[in-house]
Amino acid sequence: MLAHAAVLLMLLVGLGQSFQDIQADKDLVVKIAASGKLIQCSAAIDLLLLLDGSYSVGKGSFERSKHFAAKLLDALDINPDRVRVGAIQFSSKPRVEFGLSDYPTREEAHQAIKNIYFRGGSTEAGRAVHYVLKKGFPGGRTKVPRILLLLTDGRSQDNLKGAAHLAKKSGIKLFAVGVRHPDWDVLHVVASEPTELYVFSAELYQDSINGLLTTLTQTAVCSDVHPLCRVESRVCFRTTVQSLREPHGNHMCWKRKGQSYHARPMAGTCPYYSWRRASKTIQSRCYRTICPDPCESSPCMNGGTCITESVEEHSCLCPLGYRADTNCVPAGLLDCSVDLVFLIDGSWKSGLEDFNLAKDFIRRFVLSLSSSSFSSSSSPEIHLAVAQYADEVVLEVPPGRHGNAADFLEALEEVPFRGGATLTGAALGNMAENECWFPAERERGFRNNVPHVMVLISGAKSKDPVSLGVERVQQRELFLLAVGPTRMQGELTRVTSDPDVVFTYDNAQGVRRKIEELKSRICAITAPDYLQVKAFVKSVVACFDLDLTQVAMWPRP
Repeated sequence: MLAHAAVLLMLLVGLGQSFQDIQADKDLVVKIAASGKLIQCSAAIDLLLLLDGSYSVGKGSFERSKHFAAKLLDALDINPDRVRVGAIQFSSKPRVEFGLSDYPTREEAHQAIKNIYFRGGSTEAGRAVHYVLKKGFPGGRTKVPRILLLLTDGRSQDNLKGAAHLAKKSGIKLFAVGVRHPDWDVLHVVASEPTELYVFSAELYQDSINGLLTTLTQTAVCSDVHPLCRVESRVCFRTTVQSLREPHGNHMCWKRKGQSYHARPMAGTCPYYSWRRASKTIQSRCYRTICPDPCESSPCMNGGTCITESVEEHSCLCPLGYRADTNCVPAGLLDCSVDLVFLIDGSWKSGLEDFNLAKDFIRRFVLSLSSSSFSSSSSPEIHLAVAQYADEVVLEVPPGRHGNAADFLEALEEVPFRGGATLTGAALGNMAENECWFPAERERGFRNNVPHVMVLISGAKSKDPVSLGVERVQQRELFLLAVGPTRMQGELTRVTSDPDVVFTYDNAQGVRRKIEELKSRICAITAPDYLQVKAFVKSVVACFDLDLTQVAMWPRP
């Protein structure tokens, strides 16, 4: 049990091309890579990246090391109460790039890693490990496992093995991960015992991440693995490529007589060498986690593409005219007529990742509708529009301009991320007041005889008051629904004043599952009975003095 043990994860970056061969067929290799995406560590861990930025590694390998680290973060639950991440770059001396408490989310940690630039210098990996042992983890916690990812070429100019020995002696667990052609003998000396559990190849990052998480779960650092998953071991071979110098006798040469620069030359003999490339292969065992794949049975019908969501769940990317459920059955569109606008948060605070997730959500929403929804007739059942907001609102895809879903999706794909401050209140007011988007009479655009629904997709808290914008939305009889990450539950409820019209998610898979819920809510708003009740209530309200009477109305499914 590693309740109070520190964990040192070393990624050794070599100078050649990766060579690791697992004795497994192609299908198993694919399963290993896919299973690695289904495992996530949510334990309390402090993860410190120690990147080799020396000239011997070079900028290319340095960027590959950053890529491996970024992929590893995808398998970790980055959260102040769970996994924290920091980074130090070293060459001649170590330099803290960011501490463990600086970036509390995965998106921020990804961007921070991306922003690290190559510095150059000599390779002193041992000094870097000693620095961490002396200074500790910047911004780290006590009594939680500590993971140190040492990314280096394994050919340190100081005593790396000695520093690693001290780290292991102090209770730290060392993982050695080689990139390209590292010296596997060094990695096996540096890594903790048993080395089969602590040595990997970073070039095959999907396989290596699976192996890293397998070790963490096997050693009780992380325990959130599905019970249907199992651990398998396979024979694997690792090859080290080296350049060897071979003596070939002596030859005549000129030398200076004495140490002076102006000394007279004299004839003598000099040794002659040649260089050859040699390889050395060692045999080991690789332990990997294998999880069942719900897409293995090809459950998506009618030409749908199966996407694995979890060990037991899948989704289907369905052709036009088929519902985006788990089987791609024929769709019956929304079963309602509606003018619908998606208002996307395009602010810097929300970020590009959330923006692309919002576009993917709209794309999947459109694909879940039948082609008749975009009929070129004068009265299609649904008009769609997309607007983006930050400092200002931009109508990216106007309503009623596209006769089919393919044209709409093409326009959606071209929508750029604009950035700016998060002014949600101003955006809602702009949407409510702009007559060109909600015209009284217009051949193409939003209509008067169908409900107007606005879906706010936001990933950041507003910097301006939202109450005035919400009031304007209500005055224009726009039905407001909201979609966002779980952390935005309170903010979106405050905007909509109704938690039942707020749809939150924890990850990309979760937001896709909200599509059918959103469609059901929209159709509840546009149901004929509801519209009749609404007209009745309006006629009744007209009989009251609203200074003395308060009236409210909410759609219920």
